[in-house]
Amino acid sequence: MPYVTSVERLAKAEGKAEGKAGVILAVLHRECGSLPAEMQNRIGKLTLDELDHLQQRMFDFHRVADVQAWLDGLGNGKTG
Repeated sequence: MPYVTSVERLAKAEGKAEGKAGVILAVLHRECGSLPAEMQNRIGKLTLDELDHLQQRMFDFHRVADVQAWLDGLGNGKTG
């Protein structure tokens, strides 16, 4: 098994998060329409854990306001 540095692990996790965010954004665009750039950037900065939660909920959203409400709930722990 090759030696993997912490930098390589971080880069791999970052790439995984970017890929997951890209797929989520594509689905949200299809379900909700065009998302504002600020919202896209915010989703792009979510952690893998947060992206996992968003992925579980993304088909429940049908309007941009639904996505915004979910993002607003992140700070309050209300992403249910």
